[in-house]
Amino acid sequence: MMRAILCWLLCLVGIEACALPLPDQVRVMIGDDPGFADPKLDDSDWAVQRLLLAGGWPARGADNSENAYWMRIDVDGAAVSRLADPALVLGVMTGAHSVYLNGQQIGQTAVIDPPFLGLKTNQTRALPRVYPLPKELLVKDGRDVIALRVVRIGFELAGPVAGPFEIVEYGRALASVQSLTLKFVVISILPSILMVIALLVIGFVLVSANPSRGLGWLFVTFLCIAPLGLATNSLMTQLDALPGPVASLVMFQLAGLSLAPSLVYVIRTLDPQGAWIGWSLSAGFVLLMALSIPGYPFPEDVLNSLVMVWTIMVMLSFLLIAVWAVMAVIQGQGGAWPMVIGATLLWAATAMIALDGEQWFMAHLGTDPLDLAIPVFLICLAWMGWQHHLDGQRRLREAQGQILTAQAAERQRLARDIHDGVGQWLSVIKLNLQMLRSRYQNTPDAQGFDDVVTHVESAMQDARRIAHDLSPAMLAEKGLGEAMQAHGEAISLRSGVSVTVSTEQGLNLSELAQGHLYRIFQETVQNALKHGDASRIAAELKRHADGFQLSIQDNGVGYDASSETAENGMGLTSIRQRVELLGARLETSSTPGQGTNVVILGPELRS
Repeated sequence: MMRAILCWLLCLVGIEACALPLPDQVRVMIGDDPGFADPKLDDSDWAVQRLLLAGGWPARGADNSENAYWMRIDVDGAAVSRLADPALVLGVMTGAHSVYLNGQQIGQTAVIDPPFLGLKTNQTRALPRVYPLPKELLVKDGRDVIALRVVRIGFELAGPVAGPFEIVEYGRALASVQSLTLKFVVISILPSILMVIALLVIGFVLVSANPSRGLGWLFVTFLCIAPLGLATNSLMTQLDALPGPVASLVMFQLAGLSLAPSLVYVIRTLDPQGAWIGWSLSAGFVLLMALSIPGYPFPEDVLNSLVMVWTIMVMLSFLLIAVWAVMAVIQGQGGAWPMVIGATLLWAATAMIALDGEQWFMAHLGTDPLDLAIPVFLICLAWMGWQHHLDGQRRLREAQGQILTAQAAERQRLARDIHDGVGQWLSVIKLNLQMLRSRYQNTPDAQGFDDVVTHVESAMQDARRIAHDLSPAMLAEKGLGEAMQAHGEAISLRSGVSVTVSTEQGLNLSELAQGHLYRIFQETVQNALKHGDASRIAAELKRHADGFQLSIQDNGVGYDASSETAENGMGLTSIRQRVELLGARLETSSTPGQGTNVVILGPELRS
């Protein structure tokens, strides 16, 4: 009171910087009647409440069936008229509202008038509100009444959420709200940006990952959540036709439609215990929506019961997803931890609303915490799908590695059996044949023994070659370079094809890496001979950056590199598997009639 008198005195003497604060106590009436704006209305039976009141709608005394209330504020028109260009500052307001001066509407939900930075909007989000006060409407020597009509949808927060509440010069009012308005407008764009990011992440996961893991349900979730914001804004324009509880039911139905595929997606991804609860909730959302649509309009008690049931189901779904994600992480499913983050943020936003923290959030950031939490939740859903895809790829590589390791062990066993078994028996047979030949040296049968001994020697050479190809002893004894050289020379001797091998000294590759690279070299040379009809093959192993580069080029017939069938038919599948196990990169280039070039780039993988 003293501050108001002081400001009035300052204005009286011509100091324009004064502000006339609105009274802290105002008169409030729950309900909606245009006559409430009449300055001659007897409002003595109205409730007296604080202008800024924590606790939202229930603190005003409104129940679920009410979606509007009015405030009446007395101001001194004489003091206001002394301002050159007076304006009403309503601090930060959320929800739809209209402002009246002495029964005449002077403004409604908008940013400011004229629009701030050219921005025109009917959004009911939290924003600083400034309305010019036409001096011709002031009584000046009597009681002037400012009436404020506040409207909400369902259970949303509506009304004043932060000060200051005062009457000041219009220019000063604009200057005081511009920075905060800009901040709120920028933050209000953030949910849309996050939703676009969510769409991009979901699209990337859908394109890159295995769709059999239920990722289609992730896209369905996005399609259900994205229209939710649009539906909210469109409902804002139908406040008189759509009572608050009905709007709440519609919002919860849309939320349920998004949670149903979310639950299915999480079940398909995590395969949790108690999945039947999620399936039941998903079916319940669809069933409740199917049952509620034909029953509109509802009696108030039925409507409130439906909203309550829907609220419990939504909260239970949030809890279930969070518990499943935590259990999955505890059980070693590392891909589930993004969902722990998303569920935690969603619960934090929900708890903030339940504990009346939404008003603080609106006052300082100008947006609902769920507006930020929901797109982050979507991103985390997609992120979880991608993590599980990577885990699946890792497990596949591990399985492939185990298969290749088992193949290598089996190759070594077969090589030993051929060398120690078949090779030894062939040696014994050769010795026996030579002993028998000595008995028939001067007989016509001697030449036959010589032919058989020659065939046995050829069989022994083939056995040694097969054993060497299966498990080259030189690879373990002298390293990858000499093993490749020996294999190239053997190919040249057998086929007449020129095979040249160039290796750089000093490459410190692990035994595993050497084994894979040797098999890649074998397979590529075999492809060039079998499919490429090459007459010249050149291989080079050298350092590349911090790793290695293996290049194998031939002058064969080549193939159409754009043909997937051709690439798979050229025996590259096994090579790709080994390249992936090395953490390397495979590059192939080929043109029909001009040969093929295969390049493997990878880390050094030190032993």
